[in-house]
Amino acid sequence: MEQFIRQILKEYDIVGDSIEKLDDTSRNDEDIRQQYLINHSYVMKLNTAALVSEKFLDDISRVIERYRKIGVWVPRLIRKTDGKFLAEMEIDGRTYYVYVEEYAIYKIAKDVKDEDKLKREMMEHIGILAAEYSGVDLMETPSMWTILDLHPLDKEVDESQDNLNRLITVLKEKNREKEIEILERENKKARQMLQKWYRKLPRCVYQGDLNFTNVLINDEEEFKGLIDFNMAGTEVNINNFLHETAYFLQEEDFVELSEEEIYDKMNEKQELLMEVILRNYSLNEDEKRCLPLYKKIIGMSFYPNVMLWIYLLQNGKYVDKVLKLLLLIAEEAS
Repeated sequence: MEQFIRQILKEYDIVGDSIEKLDDTSRNDEDIRQQYLINHSYVMKLNTAALVSEKFLDDISRVIERYRKIGVWVPRLIRKTDGKFLAEMEIDGRTYYVYVEEYAIYKIAKDVKDEDKLKREMMEHIGILAAEYSGVDLMETPSMWTILDLHPLDKEVDESQDNLNRLITVLKEKNREKEIEILERENKKARQMLQKWYRKLPRCVYQGDLNFTNVLINDEEEFKGLIDFNMAGTEVNINNFLHETAYFLQEEDFVELSEEEIYDKMNEKQELLMEVILRNYSLNEDEKRCLPLYKKIIGMSFYPNVMLWIYLLQNGKYVDKVLKLLLLIAEEAS
């Protein structure tokens, strides 16, 4: 493999003096995903599936520059000598798609001592980005969190609707007709109301995946930057804000708290982070009108929480609390 890597590096005018495998998240022989550290200065990303296109890389290259301009360090993509980003190479009859970026100058945020502090620091750049670049050079590709519109990977319905559908399937297995009726009614009502306004809501292009494996910190565990813009896309600002600030429920919440206390905790945690974003971004009247609608839809369908609810329901754990919590969320501001 090193021979092939050195050959492809010539297209980027890079001599591969040192090549080290960094990561391998391959799913099978037909879907190989590998990363190599080159000269301790670059990262080569190599895939057999056509996960990215030249246009997409060109789009995110411009997005990366916006992040860097607001003080968020992001590794730049490296162009080949012909000015393009994407390269291809054939190995044993298999096509590999390749691109190269700078190696991160900061460390990944893992085993952080104060996750809440880091999360608050991360939120500040979102408001700055939205205030500075809403409506600027938007990507055709929406983010994975798009509601009403579809991401290219969505099938028939958006991800939020798909998540809610999974939950309703489990509720049907448990014969919870009352809860199903309320969830479906409130979701439909919120979506119908949102349909009237969402087209004119301010949008921006976001990195789209702020989990800690993509967050860069310094030795003092302060937020410094981001990596991995493969999920980048255009998103309605308030939809992005609410997804990024949503509280990740834990099973311990159901052990220690009542459904009302869990509901209050979800809102309080989210409001603290929203306050950080809104220090730098002012909602217009349309956004203020639509924010409760997005909040309700996301509250019922946020993927990590839906997966926890499904686990608890299927295992007969805290079922009554889960059902009551779902109704509190669904009937919020009805």
